[in-house]
Amino acid sequence: MLTLRGIDNMFSKIGSLGFLIFITAMPIGAVNAATVGVVVGAVGATINDDGGPEGDGSDGGYGSISATYNQSGLSNKYESGVTDFDTFVASTLHDDQYLAPPEDDSVYTEWFSESGERENSIEATVTYDLGAVRRINKMALWNEDYSGIGTLNLLTSVDGSIFSMLKQGLQPTNNLGLLDYGADVFSFDVVEFQFIRLEASGCSQAHNINPAESITYKPFYACGIGEVAFSAVPLPGAGFLLVASLGGLGLAGRRRRNANTKA
Repeated sequence: MLTLRGIDNMFSKIGSLGFLIFITAMPIGAVNAATVGVVVGAVGATINDDGGPEGDGSDGGYGSISATYNQSGLSNKYESGVTDFDTFVASTLHDDQYLAPPEDDSVYTEWFSESGERENSIEATVTYDLGAVRRINKMALWNEDYSGIGTLNLLTSVDGSIFSMLKQGLQPTNNLGLLDYGADVFSFDVVEFQFIRLEASGCSQAHNINPAESITYKPFYACGIGEVAFSAVPLPGAGFLLVASLGGLGLAGRRRRNANTKA
C-alpha cells in the first residue's frame, strides 16, 4: 500500500525528479485511455438557417434533420459512448440514397437545405445537441454525395447561447455522386461543449457525378448532410490523479521538514 511515509522514503532514495518520472510512467494505461475516443451521437438538432429566403429554419429544408444523427444511412451501427471512434469511422460508409430502402418516403437517411439556382451559392446552419457537456476531440462528417458542403465552420457552446469559433474554413471532401461515401474526420484539441454549430456555405460543391449516371440526374443545388458523429475522450484515469496527488503531498511534506530542520 502506498502511504505518505512510503512516498517520503521513495523521495529519499530516488529524489524528486526520479519520483516524478515514476508517477508519470506508472499509469500508462490510464494516460493512453484518455486519448482513445469513443463514438457519441447527437440527441437533437436545430435548423437555424435552412437556406431559404427568410434566412431561418422555418421551411425546414428537405428530409429530416434527425436523419443526420440517427444512423439511418450508415453501413454499420455504433453504441454511443462505447464503440471505438477511429475504427468505426474508417469502416463505415453512408448510403448514397436519401430514402431508406425500399425507398420509404417516411424514412430519410440525409437532410438537405432549401435549394437554389446554381452551385456554390447556398448557405445553411445547423446546431447539434450532444445531450450533456462532453470532452470532444474529433468530428466525423459524412458529406452528402450529391449536394455536399463546400466550406464549413464549427462553433461550440456549453449552454446553447454563447458560441465560440472552433474551426473555420474547413473543406469537406467532394464525394463522387450516386455512390456510397465515407466520412471526413476533423480533429482538434480536446474541447468541452454540449452544442456544436455547423455553418455550411459554398453549397453545393461542383457536381462530381458517376459518369455512368450523369445522364439521368440533374444537379440539386443545396447543402446536404449525411451524418455527423463525435469522438469523446474520458477524463484522465483516477489512478493517475491519485498517485500524482499523493506525490504532491509527499513533496510538500518533505519541503516543510527541510525548512524546519534549517530553522
